[in-house]
Amino acid sequence: MAERKGYENLIKGKDTQFTSGEKAVENGRKGGIASGKAKKERKTIEETIKKMMGEEAPEKIRRAFQKNGYDPATHIEAITAAILMGAMKGDPRMIDKAMELIGEDYKRKMREAEVKMQRERLAMEKEKAEIEKRKAEAWMEAVKNQQEAEMEDDGFMDALKGTAKEDWSDEDI
Repeated sequence: MAERKGYENLIKGKDTQFTSGEKAVENGRKGGIASGKAKKERKTIEETIKKMMGEEAPEKIRRAFQKNGYDPATHIEAITAAILMGAMKGDPRMIDKAMELIGEDYKRKMREAEVKMQRERLAMEKEKAEIEKRKAEAWMEAVKNQQEAEMEDDGFMDALKGTAKEDWSDEDI
């Protein structure tokens, strides 16, 4: 029997996953340890940044901002001034960041406005479709009424009713 293509790199008789449940447990434990270590490192970095943000900004940085009319005393004030200066220069990323920092999520507001407009448009389209449906129904009713008015009663049905008993009697058979 010919072997199927695409399986050349597999070792025959050997599982492609873990060879046992014990191996899976061991690898899971190693992953958990690595995850915990990375989490501790991120926490340390976060704490260090928060601590440094409150520290006094270096004189070199303060002088650079003083040329633009700012006097940042701390790192956080220098960062805030840099964001504001970038936003005033028209940098879209800095505008986004400045708006985010003051709690103005204008992108969310724009999405909400777009959704509202779409809903209004759909409502108008639905109303338009309903009007078209009512127009079609009125037109069909008018055509039906016109056909009924045009159809004259020639008395044929009444004539049949009066003579049917005689026409269908058993004597003619």
